[in-house]
Amino acid sequence: MIRALLLAALLLFAPPLRAEDLVADISQPRIDITTGFSGDEVMVFGAIEGEGDVVVVVRGPDQDLVLRRKERRMGIWVNGAEARFNEVPSFYALASTRPLWQILPEAERLRHRIGIATQPMAMLGGRPDPDAFRLAFLRIKGERRLYAENEPPAQLLGGRLFSARIEFPASVATGLYRIDAMLVRGGRIIADRPLSLEVRRVGIGARLWRFAHEMPLLYGIAAVLAAALTGWFGSYVFRRT
Repeated sequence: MIRALLLAALLLFAPPLRAEDLVADISQPRIDITTGFSGDEVMVFGAIEGEGDVVVVVRGPDQDLVLRRKERRMGIWVNGAEARFNEVPSFYALASTRPLWQILPEAERLRHRIGIATQPMAMLGGRPDPDAFRLAFLRIKGERRLYAENEPPAQLLGGRLFSARIEFPASVATGLYRIDAMLVRGGRIIADRPLSLEVRRVGIGARLWRFAHEMPLLYGIAAVLAAALTGWFGSYVFRRT
């Protein structure tokens, strides 16, 4: 019902579309991460003029990551070879009204960096098996629902209205996310509407996170004291009973 209301409001209040154009919006401008946050969902919706397909891409802030391979040495599992990925998207989701390979040729996908496979994944320093590390990186991101393509796909209703549901897991990174709603016709992107979404921490969880990252020494001392106090109180209660 919410989706229907959003699409109806779009048709009522949006200005008339020009040829080769589209309008787009999102259901909410922010995602607030609280202590009980278990994930959220944002809907990208809009309308197009004429025939065409819609591609929605959501990209999170870039980050540097280290991927380590576990190796067994003398019967013990230890960290072995590692790969450092420089400025890779922390989150990437794509939803299209048809499979991407059917509506955009490979040259267009590469030129506009549309699709997980086209994202730059520069690794710092030389190492053996770089392809194996890339595959492992993509597998881990997919298992954590941080990289996804057409899960679920975008919907085109009546040849004019479209909607795409983007799911954000509990482990989503904070920061500013860029959303691009694109109209594709004849194997080319003819219109692009950029949108933005903010993911932020709020409440006591945000204060604890800032405390832990801005004053890690004091946070560690406080955590140890809290654990010790909890243990002492528990032993005192059980001793009395």
